[in-house]
Amino acid sequence: PTAVPGTSAARVIYFTAAPEVVARGGTVTLSWQVTGATKVSVYRTEPGGPLAEPSPVTSPTGSWTLTLPASYTTTATFLLFASDATGTPLGKFNAC
Repeated sequence: PTAVPGTSAARVIYFTAAPEVVARGGTVTLSWQVTGATKVSVYRTEPGGPLAEPSPVTSPTGSWTLTLPASYTTTATFLLFASDATGTPLGKFNAC
């Protein structure tokens, strides 16, 4: 995972995608573990950046299996947002 610059109380132990190479319309499983956060939001982004599909799992440790749209031609990017119990953002991390 790559941390977005700034100070974060959250620490990503892992944020992975498997398999690393997926055919168009294929299935990928994202897995994560974050310490120092009470809620985690993971999103698939559209090519070019807008948030698209949110994970149904919001716990600091979890996984999400999803099918990538056939329109994805080169890469898929996923963002993980960590927050505390009050909803205060603690960090933003990405995986491609």
